Amino acid sequence: MSLSYYLGFIIALGVCTVVLVFYRIYFHPLHAYPGPRLAAVSYLYHFYFDMISKGGGEIVNHLEELHAIYGPVVRIGPNELHFSEARAYMDMYRMGTGLTKEPWFYRMQCMEQSSFGFINPHDHKTRREMLSPLFSRRGILQLQHVIRDEVVHLVTAMGRTPEAPVDLHFAFRAIALEIVTSYFFGKHIGSLSSPGFRHQLLVDLQDIIFSFWALKWFPIMPIFSRLPDCVAVALNPKFRSNLLVRDMLAEQIAIFLKDNDALKQVDHEIIYTYLLSPQNEKHTRPSRRSLMDEAQVIVQAGSDTVGNTLCVGLLHALDSPHIHNALRAELDVAWPNTDEPMLLQQYEELPYLTAFIKESLRMSHGVLSPLPRIVNQDMVIGGHAVPAGTVVSSGSSFVHYDGDTFENPKSFKPERWMSEGASQLESSLVPFGRGPRQCIGMNLAWAELYIIFGNLFRRLDFELYDTSMEDFGKIKDYFVPVHAGRNPQALVKPRTV
Repeated sequence: MSLSYYLGFIIALGVCTVVLVFYRIYFHPLHAYPGPRLAAVSYLYHFYFDMISKGGGEIVNHLEELHAIYGPVVRIGPNELHFSEARAYMDMYRMGTGLTKEPWFYRMQCMEQSSFGFINPHDHKTRREMLSPLFSRRGILQLQHVIRDEVVHLVTAMGRTPEAPVDLHFAFRAIALEIVTSYFFGKHIGSLSSPGFRHQLLVDLQDIIFSFWALKWFPIMPIFSRLPDCVAVALNPKFRSNLLVRDMLAEQIAIFLKDNDALKQVDHEIIYTYLLSPQNEKHTRPSRRSLMDEAQVIVQAGSDTVGNTLCVGLLHALDSPHIHNALRAELDVAWPNTDEPMLLQQYEELPYLTAFIKESLRMSHGVLSPLPRIVNQDMVIGGHAVPAGTVVSSGSSFVHYDGDTFENPKSFKPERWMSEGASQLESSLVPFGRGPRQCIGMNLAWAELYIIFGNLFRRLDFELYDTSMEDFGKIKDYFVPVHAGRNPQALVKPRTV
């Protein structure tokens, strides 16, 4: 081909680019919304804050800056708006909006045949109905002993070496992981028995999480998941432990698919009790691939968010003697004899512990990243007209730090949930999301937090070690919050009083 051909191609490409830029700035349906011109022109703007700025994970921090400049709604992409007001969040994520998940964002983990990954609302609703008995309050009350047994193991392990600091990041993710595998699969993964709670899966996940946005911008998981395990591990040795857990789950699924009677040998009901024997004749047994996707989502989702909430809550309690003392005093009265187990229903009756958990959830946010939705018909969000086809989002931290709802929103104050106007705050506590895609594990997470926090404050003494609140002062967005400081550590010993 001649030089003139290539020159003509380059010129045509340049003209098309100029026309596209001109259209996106001046004629696109979102052209009237404020925001940086670069964001309106190219998705590379979002890419920069996900992947490059300050090492990545900066989009939520940058969104706070953009809203301070442009107001409650900002155009953050050629076809995307982000909202900062709580009322806009409620408009987007409430029941009956007709908004659907944005596929590009949710398919990056290659688990699209799970309750989390389903884009089609009907598929999600069906899967949620199948799983709901195990996530219901009735199911949790029946299986609370599974949670309690793992927590006893945690308390014993944490208090065994009072002279050596405990890494709270790993300890709390270990207990969350162990509860998930025991409760949903009837299996022990061994995280609470690992030295320093540093189970290899947890160690690897702490490193791999920094690659989270790479999977969004460079969607290699469909290719990577098809590689032989030896090749995948050679490319990234951190995937070895994840593959071992995957194999454990796959082996269990294979056994149950081959022999339904094998389910009777498990000590209690697990997810396959309901997925492989649908209770509703309208439901069908999921495929092997869908069973694997669901299992892996449960393991990943169930370990980090609860673990982070435990860290945030305990650090704030240890940083504030009046909070710590109030928790211990309430638990001492309610649970005088720790030789007898305390039931979940008894924890739930404790007003200060309940308020403390709510504030821990508010300050830990659950999922930090704004969850994108597609507007399928023209609608009004937060008082702003949004055309069909637009991608919209808002993050939980913007609701939790809303100064119009929460006085001194970045201060940890359990008492705010016990004040006269506390009932008005409930709708703005959104660590589990809102609406039809609200986290199905919310009831279980609450049960875990009640039982774990109750045992920690009643049965152990803590002293922070080489840790300050500054380590938790700056967070990055890798879907879940990642704290920029050191892992929190504490000296732990059994309570003698």
